[in-house]
Amino acid sequence: MVLEFFRGRDESGLDHVERQIVTMLADCRHSFDAAMHALITGDPSSLADDIAATDRRINATEQAVRRELVVHASVHGGQDVPLVLAYMMITRMLERVGDQAKNILDLAAEGASFAGAVDREQMIALRDEISAMFPTTAEVFTGRDDERAREVLRRCDELLRHFDELVAEQIRSDEPGRHAVPRALLYRYMKRITANLANVMSSVVLPVDRMDYYGRELDDQGD
Repeated sequence: MVLEFFRGRDESGLDHVERQIVTMLADCRHSFDAAMHALITGDPSSLADDIAATDRRINATEQAVRRELVVHASVHGGQDVPLVLAYMMITRMLERVGDQAKNILDLAAEGASFAGAVDREQMIALRDEISAMFPTTAEVFTGRDDERAREVLRRCDELLRHFDELVAEQIRSDEPGRHAVPRALLYRYMKRITANLANVMSSVVLPVDRMDYYGRELDDQGD
């Protein structure tokens, strides 16, 4: 809603910020895909430097956007405060996604591997769906597509609940810790990535004061 509210305004001063956010989404997707590849193949060493470099780039972009937004707000005054706040929150959400990708890589670095696991195909399917959500988020965000946003957010709700169920299954599992713990952690990381992407998309349909809370109601109910 905060972005939709400003649909008709001249946002040329923030076009560069928007492009940087789209770049952050692409970098986050790269980190997520690489981390999941490391976990699924059991080969984290070949990707660790790449993910670390991408994470540094994500962090640097977040800092650059924040500086640019502070300058923009000082020049344009209070009229753009909602947009400035929204963009700052969005970059923070994406920085968290980068951190979650690093957490997934850490699982692989600690020896977790799904290379020969019976649930490997399920992991790949979840990876592919979340990976595809990054460009979808960019399209919804740049296009201010509230109808598409609501459609994707409904699927995000389903995924968040599904990840809660998967975590609960591992908690109740009779499998040894080396089997259940990596899966429970991975599902939690996937849930947080999904929730943060949902938060970015929610900027199209929610007021700024409710951004960054998407999915927390589910946490309150199920975690």
